[in-house]
Amino acid sequence: MKWIDVARALDPFGRAAIGDCLKTIGVPGLTLIGGVHYLINKYGLAMDNVERYDVVLGNGTQVIADISTIRDLFWALKGGANNFGPVTNTTIQAFREDQVYEFIKVSPIAAGGVFTIQYNATTKAASASMMGVQEGISNPPSQFVYFTAIDGPIKEDNVMALRQ
Repeated sequence: MKWIDVARALDPFGRAAIGDCLKTIGVPGLTLIGGVHYLINKYGLAMDNVERYDVVLGNGTQVIADISTIRDLFWALKGGANNFGPVTNTTIQAFREDQVYEFIKVSPIAAGGVFTIQYNATTKAASASMMGVQEGISNPPSQFVYFTAIDGPIKEDNVMALRQ
């Protein structure tokens, strides 16, 4: 299941799950490694809104990890990826936000970026970085042309993955 599927399912109810802002990203993995969303400042990362994980442990036992049951595993899965066992089901909190799906739906492409500014208080050095992802065949990604046109040192790594 992809985040666009979640958005479509919740839209008739005026609700949104805090997940990803790209149409093509899958739900399970993102909820285990973070999850940037349009409403991150209001609700946090996708993993912050997971209420329950169903996990298969190394001995084959299927368990439920939530705030009251196996708390250590519940917190470890938030950012720990699948290092603690395969997650077979996730329960995510939904919020009353009726414009999220409309925003995702009208976007003609799947593109997004993560911006980071680092500052070293000792050396007073600052640096900025952007990691961008775009679905398509343009290389470098056309959605980020304004960022790559900025004067100054730019290190660019382009990775293309073929659609299967």
